[in-house]
Amino acid sequence: MKPIIFIPGIEATNLVDSNTFNFETKWNAYDTLLTSIGTTISGPYIEEKLQLNPLYDQNNNVIVERNHIARLPYEKTIRNIAEKYNSDPIYLFGYDWRLSNAVNGKKLAIFLEYLKNKLHKENLEGFRFVTHSMGALVFSCYLSELNENFGDINKVVLCAPPFRGSPYAIIHLIKGDGGVKSFLNKIFGRDEDIRKVVRTYPSLFELSPWYKNAMLFEDGTTIDLTNINHWQSNIWDDIEPLFQARLKSLDDFKKTKMYDLSKLPEELRSKMIIIAGSKDKTVVGLKVIKKKGEIKSFIRLDDLVIGSGDGTVPFDSSTIYKDHIRTIEVQKEDIFSELGDNIDFHGMFLRDSRVQNIIVRMFDDNVQTTLERDKNSNQILGWKNKDWWESLGSSVKSLSKF
Repeated sequence: MKPIIFIPGIEATNLVDSNTFNFETKWNAYDTLLTSIGTTISGPYIEEKLQLNPLYDQNNNVIVERNHIARLPYEKTIRNIAEKYNSDPIYLFGYDWRLSNAVNGKKLAIFLEYLKNKLHKENLEGFRFVTHSMGALVFSCYLSELNENFGDINKVVLCAPPFRGSPYAIIHLIKGDGGVKSFLNKIFGRDEDIRKVVRTYPSLFELSPWYKNAMLFEDGTTIDLTNINHWQSNIWDDIEPLFQARLKSLDDFKKTKMYDLSKLPEELRSKMIIIAGSKDKTVVGLKVIKKKGEIKSFIRLDDLVIGSGDGTVPFDSSTIYKDHIRTIEVQKEDIFSELGDNIDFHGMFLRDSRVQNIIVRMFDDNVQTTLERDKNSNQILGWKNKDWWESLGSSVKSLSKF
């Protein structure tokens, strides 16, 4: 038995107040197109700040816990995998995405121990993992909990991973959610409150960009996001002790909590693949003015650096391990190819048929057997000795040289 563990991205788990009779919804994950539009326009929009110790909400009457996982971006893929591997159970690991990925990595380790005992250890051949977006950071932190004992891991597919963050995390901290909801929040006077709420969430800091040239001062020097003086001053000036604590945790997260996947044993790296989206217009860099009026380290949101990525995660962030772990690029196709999914390439990444094919093929005990299934098309196209992912078309290619 090789159970499959699915770890979703940020905001993809419904959050509820368990200290109510009906488990009142605090954050509504996207379940259908209609509920997605409704949530985007009118909320609910979570308003619970976290304490200095980010395990706890500031409101003593509220206990926020995870509930169900968003159906719209994931259910199609999970059902397809379940049909393919119907003898192996699939487990959904939803989590409170406001908290540090290190906290949720610990919870994932506990969850896996629970499953090992539930399923009887002697029947297990290892777990297979699928992650989306920030779920890859949760998985990375889970690896740090294993004390180099990786025997429970069978195979791993990391989809659209923000290994080195995304400028959108910074944008979110500065201006809130954006879009129609942000406009309505301004009308009803909630926009500033919402921004102050998300500034208490460790996950947003851990998603801040730190790949090369992600954020630069106008003189070309690099921003250090563990240095409070390199942050826009009006973000933190009214919550400086809390902000300093978040930056200290961010530094620790980068250095000790998030596992450097390039340091994994070669045997395990050979059982992993990364799927990175590209060719979608993505903010890849932010320009920072050292002082504008009373504001220090002012970030110019009117002059964003645009490049390639999946629309949310820059290509340079998702592909940093391409020399160590097989990294497969999936290019965004014409918007009319898969209309509903391509509108939000990152958010609907797992709905893409090419991504689903890669996951299913990777989980095959011998991925080269997929060439037999594709034998007719290989002959028609004149292919010889193609690797297992190449029959998916020219929009899918390996970025790794091995």
